[in-house]
Amino acid sequence: MLVTSRNRAFHQRYPAIEVDTFTPEQAIRFLGERTGLHDPQEAGELARELGYLPLALAHAAALIARRRITYAAYRRLLAAFPLADHLPRPQGDPYPAGTAQSILLSVEQAEQTIPKAKDALRVLAVLSPAGAPRILLYGGADPDGPEPSPDDLAVASQVQELLAALVDTSLIGFSEDGSTVLMHRLVQRVLRERAAHDGTLPAAIGRAISLLWMFKRRALKDRHTWAARAAVEILVEQTDALYTLTATEPSEPLLTLRAWCGRYLTDLADLTRAIPLLERTLADGERVLGEDHPETATWRNNLANAYQSAGQVRRAIPLFERALAESERVLGDDHPDTSTSRSNLAIAYRKAGDLRRAVPLLERALADRERVLGAEHPDTLQSRNNLARAYQTAGDLRRASSLFERALADCERVLGGDHPDTLTTRNNLAGTYLMAGDVERAIPLFERNLADSERVLGGDHPDTLNYRNNLAGAYEVAGDLDRAIPLFERTLADRERVLGDDHPDTLHSRHNLAGAYQVAGDLGRAIPLFERTLADCERVLGDDHPLTRKVRSNLNSLRR
Repeated sequence: MLVTSRNRAFHQRYPAIEVDTFTPEQAIRFLGERTGLHDPQEAGELARELGYLPLALAHAAALIARRRITYAAYRRLLAAFPLADHLPRPQGDPYPAGTAQSILLSVEQAEQTIPKAKDALRVLAVLSPAGAPRILLYGGADPDGPEPSPDDLAVASQVQELLAALVDTSLIGFSEDGSTVLMHRLVQRVLRERAAHDGTLPAAIGRAISLLWMFKRRALKDRHTWAARAAVEILVEQTDALYTLTATEPSEPLLTLRAWCGRYLTDLADLTRAIPLLERTLADGERVLGEDHPETATWRNNLANAYQSAGQVRRAIPLFERALAESERVLGDDHPDTSTSRSNLAIAYRKAGDLRRAVPLLERALADRERVLGAEHPDTLQSRNNLARAYQTAGDLRRASSLFERALADCERVLGGDHPDTLTTRNNLAGTYLMAGDVERAIPLFERNLADSERVLGGDHPDTLNYRNNLAGAYEVAGDLDRAIPLFERTLADRERVLGDDHPDTLHSRHNLAGAYQVAGDLGRAIPLFERTLADCERVLGDDHPLTRKVRSNLNSLRR
């Protein structure tokens, strides 16, 4: 791996390869090859004036070749270019004036001769220095995707023509595979400082934010987050770059984008990135928009969900409590968002084992939704499912199974047998039967649910993997290890491939498989798998996460 940096702290860890400017001979040869002009004396004068800096020489050569002028003519342009009119005096780590002049001279020529070059360069200057994927510049449209629309093809063609013209100026380039547009960091910096000097930097950042919103709507519309991980990474990287430029006073649209990034990372179980991002977004929202702003309340709820996903329910509950109190005060008891806040808090109480507070809150949420939204509204059906889960957790399996049975019948009638909420409810009902020891009713329900999910959602969908894991668990409870273990093994392999080695669902699968090996008496495979799972849980989830504690307890019992 080659790391390019001017930061000499790298020397403490890695062998350094010093890269100097061109020698006079190298600079003259470079200019001759790029321009086709073989005048060593004039080329040497220009190279000396630009300090033999490769980037400055590249821009000079590109402009000379495009305009078919001589070295002397370029030097006259350079001398006449009023740098002070375009840039403030460089602060901190200054770049050579000749480099800035050569860059801005190329920029001005491009803006004068290439339509829409000015807007494109300004946007590229504020996006990530690692590059801007083409699909982002297309606004999320994928001209290479299945059945692209004529509008998508037209937009992509226009952007491609513009990029091709800018590549000829050496102001941008492409990655090796052509999928990403690259702009040198120094070119970005010069363009940003010019924009700051002439007051157009906020507009450039605003245009980039609009581009990211367009990309988000297209690339993540109607797609499950796990299937759009590449798009999430693009959104996170580019949003971070814009936030770095505006951290003192980020706009509401940018903060909202960052909040979406936090939600997507939570969905992907990338909680080590999601939680700090959501914490910072909430702090910024409270400072910039105010603590009572509706968006701030939403971001508080997002952070609470991330805490809960990380097993940090005790940190989530105060945020959920505050979100509910604010929703009741601002929106009123009967507002749908208030019911959602009430349900979120109740679920957190259930996960914390506080059923004394969870059950009444879920019962009220269900009653409110039945009264306000109607008995067959999807949110009402979800509330019925949530209440049944709480009864199940409390060990009241009679009421849980009765409510799940009603919820399943309603989901099948209202939403259809293939709706994801119907599949979830059927899975929960089968789990309740299994907890009650009714294996004969549980297994056929699990088997049907898995078959439906594979058909509707696909074999790699996270819900399908969850249903496959649950069926394997039912086989294990029934003593059918010949079917349970291969299914656990397949589920683990699929989760490692689809979700990654460190996803919480993958850790659960590894733990379940180790437990099945233990039941089968295969301690030679059980103990190493328990040990690996414990190390992974401690590293990924932390020492106090419920799964970590469960794996540690099982391993200690097995060792004893």
